[in-house]
Parts: sequence; structure tokens; C-alpha cells
Amino acid sequence: MLPLFWTLLNIGLIIFFLVICFRATKLIREKMGLFAAVIFVVGLLSASSSRVSNVRENKQTKTFGVDAGSNLLPAPHRVGRSTLDENWVNRIELMVETGTDSTSGQAVVISANTYLSGLISGYIWEPRLVSVKATKDHAIAYGVSGTIHWKLLGVTVYDESKYLSGTLETNSL
Repeated sequence: MLPLFWTLLNIGLIIFFLVICFRATKLIREKMGLFAAVIFVVGLLSASSSRVSNVRENKQTKTFGVDAGSNLLPAPHRVGRSTLDENWVNRIELMVETGTDSTSGQAVVISANTYLSGLISGYIWEPRLVSVKATKDHAIAYGVSGTIHWKLLGVTVYDESKYLSGTLETNSL
């Protein structure tokens, strides 16, 4: 329930901020003229566009390469996804790429990454470590640690550390 409230609060504050910006632009135009209003709008747009590009750079998915030394068969490589943590508005997902070792015939994990999907307004998932290993019983054991940054209008209010672990069946890959 809290993540839904947090998302709605962020959306409400963004709408309120836009209303304030429109009123301020109108007031500036009336008091100082059209040129001052245009400068104000250009300044707001440039500040918000640089902030958005910084957020995009921080939200890139990190891919963790796992087993570069194995003798992999050229094909088939399989990619599987699994939901690790889920709430009302978003979820943390794990994507694992596997191949087959040419000497043992066992599944080998090639790479893994995690990402936040769903309605992510007010949240940033920052993965710290993804540990995956193919087990002998045709499963993949994983351990994922990271931080969810709770943001209100772009300002971090709370950092929540998470550690998620479990197994994935290789049949699902």
C-alpha cells in the first residue's frame, strides 16, 4: 500500500509543480513582459532536461558477466526472466543468460542483470551485486543485493537495502 501511496504522492506533487510554473509564467509575463517569461520558461526547460539526462545515466541496467572462461557451445544461448520482489506498483526482475558447456554439457550462466519495472515514479533501483551459479540439479541459485532509492520530486528521502535470494529452474529458461 505504501508504494502506491508514494507513487500517487509523486504524481500529485509533479502536477502541483506544473500548475505553479504556469501561474508563475503568467505572473512574470504580466509584471515583466513577454521576454522575461520566455527566459523563465527556457530556464525551467533546460534545468529539467539536464536533470532527466542525469537520472537516465544513473538508471542504466548493470550487467554482471559471470562465466567468461567456459568452453561454450556456439548455440543455443537461452535468456530467462524471473520476478524477485513485487508490490502493487512495481517489481524487481532478474534476467539470466545461460549457455551449455561443451565439455560437461552442463548449463553455464553467462550473464545476469536486475532491473525495476512497472510504475517506477519516485523509485530508483541500484543493483550492487548479482551472484548466480548453475547447480547440479538443473537450477540456478541466485543472490541479488541492491538499494531502492525512494525519491520525492527527485530528492532521495529514504534508501532501502534489499537482499533477495532463491533458485530458478533452468527449464524455464
